[in-house]
Amino acid sequence: MKKFLYCSLLFAAITATAQKNDRGFGLTAGINEYFAKPDFLSSKSAMGFSFGFVGGFDITKNSDLVFEGGFTRFNMKFMGMAIGEDDPRWLNFHSNRIFLNALYYYDLFHFNDNKLLIGVHAGPSVTYINNFTVEGKDNANFNLEPYEVSALDMKISKYTDGAEFNAFATLGINVKYLFCEMNLRYNKGLSSPYRSLGNENSPVSFKGKDDYMSLSFTFFIKQ
Repeated sequence: MKKFLYCSLLFAAITATAQKNDRGFGLTAGINEYFAKPDFLSSKSAMGFSFGFVGGFDITKNSDLVFEGGFTRFNMKFMGMAIGEDDPRWLNFHSNRIFLNALYYYDLFHFNDNKLLIGVHAGPSVTYINNFTVEGKDNANFNLEPYEVSALDMKISKYTDGAEFNAFATLGINVKYLFCEMNLRYNKGLSSPYRSLGNENSPVSFKGKDDYMSLSFTFFIKQ
């Protein structure tokens, strides 16, 4: 919890003092496709969304350091079966998280007197809070296939004092025109969001590293 507060204060300080440059302070929003990959469950990807704030600084003529923070919802499906029934089906889950990104942008191409920029970016990303919540009141009585993990047990943060961080490595391409920028990213999971499930005596191996793709649009208010 303390680490998250420190990161939040750092992000607030950065955005509050954002300088006038190609990437200053702005708002961002987008969609994502979350690829849940638990070794112990059958899963499918689904589309979610995000929104937040951006603060950027010049490093060189062609590069910037950009910090992002905000809210994201990841959606996914797990195979489950109601207690006492024999017919499994896909259950909808969601995971609401706070995200914080620190990304290095490098502009490869400049067009139209620098009004149009095309480049790449990369860096670390973390998400805070680690719950997978089943949708629908009746679905809380489902067990997930194939190891009969309770759907309620997927609220993993209850095992970690209410919160947990997950880390990703982010790589993307970006196109910026005037004060608008589009970002297409692949976010590779570096930590297992399922690591707090079970115990050392459990017969089930609770492992897996989730990835996600994202498409976002940033609107810079101050450049």
